[in-house]
Amino acid sequence: MRTDIWLCLAALTSLPAVAHDLILFQDPRGPLAVRYGHPGDWQDVDRPKLLEVVLLGPAAAPREISSQLVRDGSVYRLDGTGDELPSLVAARYDNGFWSKLPDGSFRNARRDGFERTEAGLSSFKYAKAWNGRDRSAFNRTVGHRLELVPADPATVLRPGGTLRVQVLWEGKPVVGARVEVGDGVTAKREEDIARFETDAQGVARLPLGGAGWQVLAVDHDTPPAVPALADTDRHVATFTFLLEPR
Repeated sequence: MRTDIWLCLAALTSLPAVAHDLILFQDPRGPLAVRYGHPGDWQDVDRPKLLEVVLLGPAAAPREISSQLVRDGSVYRLDGTGDELPSLVAARYDNGFWSKLPDGSFRNARRDGFERTEAGLSSFKYAKAWNGRDRSAFNRTVGHRLELVPADPATVLRPGGTLRVQVLWEGKPVVGARVEVGDGVTAKREEDIARFETDAQGVARLPLGGAGWQVLAVDHDTPPAVPALADTDRHVATFTFLLEPR
């Protein structure tokens, strides 16, 4: 990659869209919630950008339910409880093109609409959530371009334990990816977020926190699909589950 492209990527590291994730919270005792952002900076889910939300059961065919979501403030929810839903939910979100302007500000717009830009990026989000009902679904791949897949069975889950997770890009392991784990509640500065690097098999060892939400996240940059509009394509994937106390 050319030096000037690397400089553009470095300039985009503070882009607001980069730090925000698509996150699914599938509480076994409550409704499915679709959120965008991160603790301390939750933002409105932009419904047209939500390409799909799919329920995946152990036997039934996948069911697309985005049209059934109901807006609740900045969140979209699916009525019912986790007991009525399949064990795994998957979603995709196209966050569009972002441009950095000469004054340092960012716009969620294509750079060909401005007289001059400093850098450009396109942003895609992928999310999965497991509700704990079907243990075999914990390790299921759904075919997202970027995906987090547990390499350990659900039986290893315990507060304070360790979980091995594999990062896949188009079905292949990603070496050197940096995976983070949060609780979906605590706000942290970017420089304070611990990240755990994947090995030669694309697997990272993640320390789990206490009982409660476990939000795993990883990002992966690729050459732009549309070089005229972006210097890079940034993909971000999350995987969420509720860790029960033992």
